[in-house]
Amino acid sequence: MPVTFDSTSASSATSVSAVTWSHVNGGDYLAVSPAYYVGLSTIIRSTTITFAGSPLTLISSRVYVEPAGLEVHQDLWVLKNPSTGTSTITITFTAAADIVAGAVSYAGVSTHSGYVASTGQSSIASATVVSASGDLVIDALCVPGSTVVSTVGAGQTLRYSRAHDGFAFNRHAASDEAGGASIIMSWGFASTRWGLIGLNLVSSAAGAPASLHLTLLGVQ
Repeated sequence: MPVTFDSTSASSATSVSAVTWSHVNGGDYLAVSPAYYVGLSTIIRSTTITFAGSPLTLISSRVYVEPAGLEVHQDLWVLKNPSTGTSTITITFTAAADIVAGAVSYAGVSTHSGYVASTGQSSIASATVVSASGDLVIDALCVPGSTVVSTVGAGQTLRYSRAHDGFAFNRHAASDEAGGASIIMSWGFASTRWGLIGLNLVSSAAGAPASLHLTLLGVQ
């Protein structure tokens, strides 16, 4: 069966070293994309992410510097076979931070492939992900400024777009698109610095286990 969308949730918190929220999961694989803004002399990292107490594994971490001089960190974490039903997502940091986070779950995924991370400064963010029919490509966008209007690319379905409550520091958004030989994930906005992560979710129809649960996160 092809990969399908399950559900989404989001949360934000101010000046905390850990954030938790509930997500209703009907899938069986979890990916997390934290993006957090810190001063150039400040070292803050996401150290653990769990879902229903099960730890995720860090796949990759990227950094860029936005115009105001803040470092923007964007990571990707994954977990196979998270528990189904309503459970708690917990993200822990090395120091207090202002956090905006979201979660999306999917079903029909056997594994992931085709990881791509891009950064730039322009009015269009894009990343090309190798995929296949029946798969699903997901992405996570991070841009500075909560008032930035992000327009999702053609063929993509917006899953959430959220700024930190009460702060104009960052916006985090996520979308997905049906797989093909090569999928371009893109977003449009007023020219600014940006970070974009793309990942292919391989369909369980290819012969492996099933499903994915995705968590996406932005941190100030």
